[in-house]
Amino acid sequence: MSLPYFKYHPDPIATGMFERTTAICPCCEQSTEYVYATQPYGVEDVEDLCPNCIASGLAATKFDVVFSDICPLIEAGLKQEIIDEIELRTPGFIAWQQEEWLTCCDDVCEFHGDLQKDELLQLPPAVIEKLRKKSGINEKDWQEIASDYIPESSPAIYKFVCRHCQTIQLGLDYN
Repeated sequence: MSLPYFKYHPDPIATGMFERTTAICPCCEQSTEYVYATQPYGVEDVEDLCPNCIASGLAATKFDVVFSDICPLIEAGLKQEIIDEIELRTPGFIAWQQEEWLTCCDDVCEFHGDLQKDELLQLPPAVIEKLRKKSGINEKDWQEIASDYIPESSPAIYKFVCRHCQTIQLGLDYN
């Protein structure tokens, strides 16, 4: 099975948002070899959604669910069609607190998962400075975070890439 393309989450298998399994999707009632690794936000619990039902928006419509918090996107003044794409047709990501999609160039950035340690060490200073300012972290505390950083732990550093200018942006999250 090939996965549908998610323009804001280009590799949801690598980020762990789809798991390989044998299941029946509750939305389309078809056998699927990949399922959503978590549950969307909604009144009822919905498990084992297939990638196609998420990408088409069928899962969001059928079960009245959403895949991400859109408040930061609304505050950023993004177009409704972009917000709908994230909320209704893009697999979210698991965060310690609430996931937050970063934006650039009047669009949502692609989510690339946890930043790897070698990537952290090679980032331009401007990228680090932007994260520090946004998060209110002084230089000393940042040095401690960077030296102790382990991907997929706390604190988490999420990598986003602008689809237009290719700028790397980082999200920081703690448990």
